[in-house]
Amino acid sequence: MSSKYLTFSIYVFNIANYERYREDPTHTMKIPFKKIRNGMSQLIVRPVFFFIPRMPLVVVRLLSDTIFYTIFPLFLIVPGMKTQIFENIDIAYGDDMTKKEKFRIVRLALRNTFRLPGECIYYGLNKDPKKLVDDVKIVGMEHFRRALEKGTGAIAIGSHTGNFVNMVTRMAREDVPYVILTKKIKNDAINDAYNEGKERCGVRHIDVKKRSDNMSAIRRALRDNRIVHFIVDERKKRGGIMVPFFGKPAPTATGPAILSLDTGAPLIPIFITHRNGFKQVIEILPPLDVELTGDRNTDIFNLTAAGNQVIEDYIRTYPEQWSWVNPRWKT
Repeated sequence: MSSKYLTFSIYVFNIANYERYREDPTHTMKIPFKKIRNGMSQLIVRPVFFFIPRMPLVVVRLLSDTIFYTIFPLFLIVPGMKTQIFENIDIAYGDDMTKKEKFRIVRLALRNTFRLPGECIYYGLNKDPKKLVDDVKIVGMEHFRRALEKGTGAIAIGSHTGNFVNMVTRMAREDVPYVILTKKIKNDAINDAYNEGKERCGVRHIDVKKRSDNMSAIRRALRDNRIVHFIVDERKKRGGIMVPFFGKPAPTATGPAILSLDTGAPLIPIFITHRNGFKQVIEILPPLDVELTGDRNTDIFNLTAAGNQVIEDYIRTYPEQWSWVNPRWKT
């Protein structure tokens, strides 16, 4: 730990810049905010990753809830995020819910979001691998196995419902070739810890960089008869199409539909939700059943719309477990 404190001190005082300033007084001193942030993150992340897996889960959840209920009143006076979440719920439910019911969903959804990091660390780095298997059950694995028997691979489509990170960790413990798409996290300390966690849990992944490289790597994975997981409930900023979601057009990614048409891999919905206290359930649903027309654009639209519909249906069943913070309908 002493070397980390030394590194952090170097970041803070920016010795290199100071030496340049002594040699050349016209040199402007620059504060290395990124290095300071990463140094501070190292001091926080490592102890958190050490202690949380060694705590009882009830204590981990209590800590998460304490932080949430301390911060939640501040959320109510931050106009940007508050407005976005309530706008999303108004779009989805309109007058079908009272303000009190919508407020309850917002509170529970944000609380579950605050629980997610602690649970991920607890299960992902726990010395007892059976803990994750015992607490997170899987229903519907036969749908993946049948797809793999055909040799075309499978495209898993999911959402930010429940602890979706735990779902990936749990699937890595199964005897199926499950692959996820990952992006580099901007904070180096958190990114390093995240990569370490993936390695320890045996999570197979494809790093998302250039779009062309991504598609090539994904196609190779499908040719190798693997299951590639996409999260498709976010707003697609570029390259998507407008497809209904809760009855209103939303910019949606077409990648899974295109890959399915090109490779023959079925689109299989997968979700995770909390049930009965500390237990969680992963539900793998039957492949999307969409009659193809032979017109590529029409088929892409219909497959994408079918994916949106199954996600919408699941959110309606567990509205308090979906992340409502994404500007899903923004164009």
